[in-house]
Amino acid sequence: MHTQKKLFTPIQIGPITLKHRVVMPPMSRLRAQWPSGIPSDLQLEYYRQRASEGGLIFTEATAISTSGRGYKGAPGLYSDEQVTGWKRITDAVHAKGGYIFTQLWHAGRTTHIAVTGEEPPFLAAPADFMASVTRPSRIFPGDGFISNPDPTARARAA
Repeated sequence: MHTQKKLFTPIQIGPITLKHRVVMPPMSRLRAQWPSGIPSDLQLEYYRQRASEGGLIFTEATAISTSGRGYKGAPGLYSDEQVTGWKRITDAVHAKGGYIFTQLWHAGRTTHIAVTGEEPPFLAAPADFMASVTRPSRIFPGDGFISNPDPTARARAA
């Protein structure tokens, strides 16, 4: 019973006072406009519906660059148009008295040219290390799963 009471009591997190301790975690919805990554009207409604007075929302994974996009429909935050789209969402959450933070994201080795439009970047590392931690994977670019070969193979072969 004491735990339930505490869940619905205020908590101070830095300069923010939440009215309760129920926090919405990031959940990938993949509803951004394609191919721009601009948050859509559907995303605006999604976050508006979940906003609450003194509540906290963490957004879905939001790409920091074109090369960091991992899925079709994932939003970005690297162009002026995307910033404007997110501002509509943050304004709606703030209008209900809530707080919202963006989960910044780069999909790393799971990026694929089918989503990013460009070859994924890679960082050089010792070949024996890379061989121990990388392997082919499967990704979902929006129209079915495809194989994503080891993106570091080019570097190791060179």
